[in-house]
Amino acid sequence: MSPLELQTRNIGWYKVYPHGVEVEPGIAKLTTYASKKATDMGAIYVNKEGHRIVDESDVYAKLRNAVLEQTDKMAFLLMDQRTWQEFYYLLTLHDFTEEEIQ
Repeated sequence: MSPLELQTRNIGWYKVYPHGVEVEPGIAKLTTYASKKATDMGAIYVNKEGHRIVDESDVYAKLRNAVLEQTDKMAFLLMDQRTWQEFYYLLTLHDFTEEEIQ
């Protein structure tokens, strides 16, 4: 068999998702459906200092960029109990285990 003559392009590029939970080192599950529903219901993104970091109705790229500017590159989705119930339901619907949710 002859060797393949392949070229690599943009190998240093990767996509960063602003919605997710690392379930094991280097492996994450996306929470996009649940996060979108939560922000539609009034949830907001805050940083470790408790400050709102983005307009939640804006495009995901702005959320991603805002998260990357935060302490430890982390943000929190702040919501009420009614929204949490919907958020939780969508996580379980998309194969999150109870342990992963905790």
